[in-house]
Amino acid sequence: MKALSKTSFLSLLASLAVIAFCLYSFSDNKADVDLWGNLGFVDNMPWQPGFNYQNTYSFTEPAADWINHEWLGQYLLNRTLVLFGNTGLLALKLGLGLAVIGLIYFGMKRTTTSGFTRFITLLVVISTMGYGFSTRPHHFTYLMYSTFLFVLFDRSRPPKSGIKRFDPICILPLLALFWTNLHGAFFIGILLLLIFTTTEALRYRLGGHGRPLRQLLTVCLLVALVSLINPYRAELWSFIFQSGAQLRPYLSEWAPFNPLTHASDHADFMALVFLTIMALCFTRRKRDISEITILTMSFIAALLMRRNIPLFAITAGFVIAPHLESLVAAPAERMAKRIPALGLAIFPIVLMIISLRYAAFHNKKAPLEIEVEQSRFPVRTVAFMQANGINGNAIVFFDWAEYCIWKLPRSRIFLDGRFRSAYSADVIDDFLSFIYLKDEWENALEHYPTDIVLIHKGNPVYGQMIRNRSWQLVFKDPVSALFLKKEAHAAVLKRMLTGDVAVPVVQEPVLFP
Repeated sequence: MKALSKTSFLSLLASLAVIAFCLYSFSDNKADVDLWGNLGFVDNMPWQPGFNYQNTYSFTEPAADWINHEWLGQYLLNRTLVLFGNTGLLALKLGLGLAVIGLIYFGMKRTTTSGFTRFITLLVVISTMGYGFSTRPHHFTYLMYSTFLFVLFDRSRPPKSGIKRFDPICILPLLALFWTNLHGAFFIGILLLLIFTTTEALRYRLGGHGRPLRQLLTVCLLVALVSLINPYRAELWSFIFQSGAQLRPYLSEWAPFNPLTHASDHADFMALVFLTIMALCFTRRKRDISEITILTMSFIAALLMRRNIPLFAITAGFVIAPHLESLVAAPAERMAKRIPALGLAIFPIVLMIISLRYAAFHNKKAPLEIEVEQSRFPVRTVAFMQANGINGNAIVFFDWAEYCIWKLPRSRIFLDGRFRSAYSADVIDDFLSFIYLKDEWENALEHYPTDIVLIHKGNPVYGQMIRNRSWQLVFKDPVSALFLKKEAHAAVLKRMLTGDVAVPVVQEPVLFP
């Protein structure tokens, strides 16, 4: 087999293997805790009737202003569900992931020639990005973040003919306009530009060359200005500052990365960190101050909050490939010359087969649908409530609140996953005190018109509710327990005592919605 045809053959196999690995890594079909809110909160545009500016789903603060920082992302998800169903949602998620990997790949092609280096880097990046790749508006941020990096890290020069070439940096304000409304992490784009502008200024100070500072400052200003074009105007920024100042370690994705407890979930992240450190420490190429600074900031963000791990993976994908190439490309090329093409093809072929098999069958009963796990959600308990007409003002374990908003439209919720975008700090504190049995945990029952409690059996307050004589445990499933306030639900409890109670059978698999 000639050298050219051998290279083309292996490149084709590697490309197919990467796509198959993306299909596996990005094809999680399990319902996320925010899925019902992301699909049901927004089904109209802001200027149409039915767009909620207030917290109408809650009984604690129904008149409170609600700053929905991802309204456009939720609207697009809602329209996808209406038009194409669950399969369309999964395809959209996969498409966004593939678009991100495509940008990283073309970014690598600008700085590397080694297909082996790009292949290995992409696999680690894809695996690390797969963390939490459920159906949600975050993926629009991944795409926008990747696009910003792709544009900012482009060091190519205008043609020698002197014809001025269009600079893609000019489109960043337009992208920022969409990003502002797609997802609340739009401020990352502004931070990127500020960091990049600062490091470019330092580059000039050290006698180097970079992008024109006037151009960068103009783009920064325009991106900041267009962020005010949203349904909430400057109030959106007020929420961003307020929300960003509040840590949420009780939410797994918001917790700091701990290598002792998270090693099994994030072995790929740790591998990518190791690969990054080795590449940057021993590289034979010049390090770019802008790239290294942004990579370092993304790494710190990932350590402080696990939900930022995919952003670090994306950044590493753009940065480390040329440095890794300087270390491994030559040895890999020498080794490849000694091995027949079919021998080299074994790994991508096996990877492709395993990836496709896992994408279709691993932990999936209906791979083209979104599955609701009974081990994670109170499926049977909510079905019991529906069958027996149980409605009211409910304290619900926050992982299930948006599920209950969708399933129990006649009930109102104490608090749900929107947190500071719709609820005050006092309500959040009272909720957490109740769930985790802290001081004054009774406030949630005594200071609010609460008459239903639906909690995880593992919540600390579960034992106290069992002993509370004002409340009656009426149903349990493998994960949840339902309590009714005796005074408020006397008629329902009396009917149940006579045996007039329905216990529906829930069949597997349970599919969204």
